[in-house]
Amino acid sequence: MLRYSKEICDKKFRIICLDCFAISTCGNKHDDPLNRVICNADGSIADNGNGGGGDNISEEQRMEERLKQRYDEAIKILGDNNENVLKMVGGGDWFKDLPEEKHRFVPYNGSFGEEQRQWLLEELKDAYREKQYVVVFTHVPIHGENRPLKTLMWDSEVVLEMLGKEGIFWVDFGLCQN
Repeated sequence: MLRYSKEICDKKFRIICLDCFAISTCGNKHDDPLNRVICNADGSIADNGNGGGGDNISEEQRMEERLKQRYDEAIKILGDNNENVLKMVGGGDWFKDLPEEKHRFVPYNGSFGEEQRQWLLEELKDAYREKQYVVVFTHVPIHGENRPLKTLMWDSEVVLEMLGKEGIFWVDFGLCQN
């Protein structure tokens, strides 16, 4: 489930940690132990499913449905951008005949997703109003300059544009492996 958060430090810094596997084939399986408890950005326990009540659907069923939706969205993104991944489930060269700009569309990367991007945009606007510096942490890089494109967020252009519009000048782009 979505695992992103923020922390305000000394009223000057807004530290933002993003879930780079919100839409991904990684961690969006119903039996993943990380998905047993879901927290809101403020640390409170969240609904495990799609909200609502009285529909006789268990929390477990709601959670499994949300995970399935995220997984299915990831499969669609991969299929639209790198069919090799879907053809080579048991292994193979995911990058064969794939243009370099599409190398990020592999199962070990992911997308922040629309819900998290909207949350990030609101956080950036709040930080701007409060005259705070923003530090953004992710596990997968969102900037491809001087990095291999094989480890890059699927929706990196959208997020970089958001950061640029809100005047963010420092971002920690996460782990980079060659």
